[in-house]
Amino acid sequence: GNALGRELRNVDEAVLRTEEIDEGAEFGGLHHGAFIDHAQFRLGWFLADHDPDHDADEALHLLGAARSHAQENRDLGRVAACDEKASWVKAATGDYDAAISLSRSAVAVFTSIGDVDAAMVAECNLAGQLISVDRDGEGMSRYRDIIRRAQEIGNDYLYATVSTRLADELAKREDGA
Repeated sequence: GNALGRELRNVDEAVLRTEEIDEGAEFGGLHHGAFIDHAQFRLGWFLADHDPDHDADEALHLLGAARSHAQENRDLGRVAACDEKASWVKAATGDYDAAISLSRSAVAVFTSIGDVDAAMVAECNLAGQLISVDRDGEGMSRYRDIIRRAQEIGNDYLYATVSTRLADELAKREDGA
């Protein structure tokens, strides 16, 4: 009883404090729109991760809103991140053409802004999508290239993750042969 009551009071106080915030207020130099954008992005990301089939429309709507806001603010990294996550949703719903197009866009933007790790992660997702539509040669080639680049830059996590994906794909082929 008491612990729950304290938690509810803390929530009520937080809500009251946010209601008192001036609409034009800035936080740490950022307009409150940046916080709304971040919330839309994170919620869209959450929905895409947890149940993209069920919440696809809502996830795409939230990611689209976050992307539009990021584009208005010239935040290319966030634009690419929204595209990459939307590609997951599109792939989960079977729209692989849209998924592949969004993934290619994310790879290009991440590369253009010099975010090598994010570009390789987006490219890994693209490779998986290509394999899903029987473009195995291109997908497997991308996996091998990412593994080589991850090793060159010392990204052990990406190296291990993509090596595992490639090994899984090769095992599937061997089992099917």
